[in-house]
Amino acid sequence: MMMKTLKNGLANRQYWLPVFSVGAVLLAILVSAGCVHQPIVATRPAPYVCKEASGAILIDGNLDETAWNGASVISNFNVYTPEGAENLSPTEARMLWDSQNLYVAISCTDADIWSYSGQPADFLWYGDVGEIFLKPDHDSPVYYEFIAAPNETVYDARYPSRGAGGYSRFRTWSSGIRVGCVVDGTDDDPTDMDTGYTIEMAIPLSAFHGSTLPADGVAWTFGMFRYDFSKLFDERLLLMSIPEILHDGFHYYEGYTDLVFRAAGTRQGNK
Repeated sequence: MMMKTLKNGLANRQYWLPVFSVGAVLLAILVSAGCVHQPIVATRPAPYVCKEASGAILIDGNLDETAWNGASVISNFNVYTPEGAENLSPTEARMLWDSQNLYVAISCTDADIWSYSGQPADFLWYGDVGEIFLKPDHDSPVYYEFIAAPNETVYDARYPSRGAGGYSRFRTWSSGIRVGCVVDGTDDDPTDMDTGYTIEMAIPLSAFHGSTLPADGVAWTFGMFRYDFSKLFDERLLLMSIPEILHDGFHYYEGYTDLVFRAAGTRQGNK
């Protein structure tokens, strides 16, 4: 199943070895002649500038604090699956930080809201969720995953590497994340039409112990994702904030977007 592939391991990976053969030479000739389709290289998106929060943030899902007004908005979510599908689920995401937390907000238009489970560290992605992957250091294989469902249930994990065991091994790790969610509609009622939900996260910076912590000019990488199940769809919709070409599922951090932290008072950043 694709779900298991995305969460419990990597898709099959192919590596080119520096071995020359008649076949390789012939392939190169065919490619140069236009007889073989060449992979499209997606344009890397501009870095997301994560600004320091200008004031306190209450984690309740409302995003009504003044601080959120200064956060840059991510609204360009691409469809991961089904292939060729239209993005029918508008999504917006924002991030802020301060000396204690990284704040993440994901606002999801959704006509059929469904939380799969109320059990923490369960297979929450079998239902509607918003999630973020974070990789603080380019020279370290350590990366993190944070998922929240509309019912405020959480899955979080610290992965020492992609090959270390994934969900099965690290689902018991806890970051101390706090989540608030506002649901405009009814969770798990397919008889009505919902409007959407907003997830608000506060991830303690202490969860990233051993990694480079946010400070002015520090750069991480991230990927923002969403699972949307709906009575209106033939197949579930998987959305991602990164380019359309993603080689190895959501754990392919080589394709993540740069995340640059800016302290309050600096002029650089997203407009």
